[in-house]
Parts: sequence; structure tokens; C-alpha cells
Amino acid sequence: NVVAQVDWEYHIPRLVGFWSTILLGSDQYRANPVLPHLALGHKTSIYSAHFDQWLGLFMQTVDELFVGERAEQAKIRAQSIAVVLQSKLHGAGLLNHP
Repeated sequence: NVVAQVDWEYHIPRLVGFWSTILLGSDQYRANPVLPHLALGHKTSIYSAHFDQWLGLFMQTVDELFVGERAEQAKIRAQSIAVVLQSKLHGAGLLNHP
């Protein structure tokens, strides 16, 4: 958080809106989720390992709190989102490899 300087009071509702849109079709999130990650990539190094860590935490949390088809969809979508974000960061020369 020192580097990203995330305003969590602002960010958490956006995350909720994003996942609500992705999983429930709520249309609460209309922004481009790639842009903040590109901005972060200009501030600090982003590695593939960061995505691996995020996915691991995401999967663990979903498994601990949810079951069923939506839970499985959430995990599949998270994997797809990680691939897309890494691809965009790589294309912009902002994804580093160890």
C-alpha cells in the first residue's frame, strides 16, 4: 500500500461493483480495470509472481467462504482476469519476470 497508495474506502466498493458486474451482471462497474494496473506498473515493478500470489489468496478465500457454481465461476474469471492483466502489462513493457 505504500507504493500503490490505495484509498481503501474508495477502492473496496469498486471491487465489490466489479465482481458484482462480472458474476451477477449487475452493471455496477463501468470503468476500465486495466488502467489502474498500468498506472501502478509505472510506479513500481510488477512481477508474474504478484499475480500468482493474488490468485492463490483469491482461490483460498473463495474456497473458505463460498461453494457452488458461482464460486467456481469466480475462480475461473479470476484466472482469466490475471492472464489479461499480465498480457496488458507485458504489452506495455511493465510486467517483469524474476
